[in-house]
Amino acid sequence: MVFLVLVVDLLAGASWLWTFGARVIRGNRHPPEDTRIIHDTPVVRGDAARVRRRVYQALTALLFLAAVSSFWVLWKLWILW
Repeated sequence: MVFLVLVVDLLAGASWLWTFGARVIRGNRHPPEDTRIIHDTPVVRGDAARVRRRVYQALTALLFLAAVSSFWVLWKLWILW
């Protein structure tokens, strides 16, 4: 059942990315207000921030799909073994 680590990591990444995108929409800016950054980062506001939120949603969907499909494939392999 070691493959569950892969699935849990993918789901955790998807969850974090979804909440980060929600913070972008709530603050209407990217990066969000309370985000720690390493160096000066230009702040994007308005429609450009919403576009980035949509990109985060798409990446979240891909990570979720990867987690579900990985679980399914690895479960089938586990049963065959």
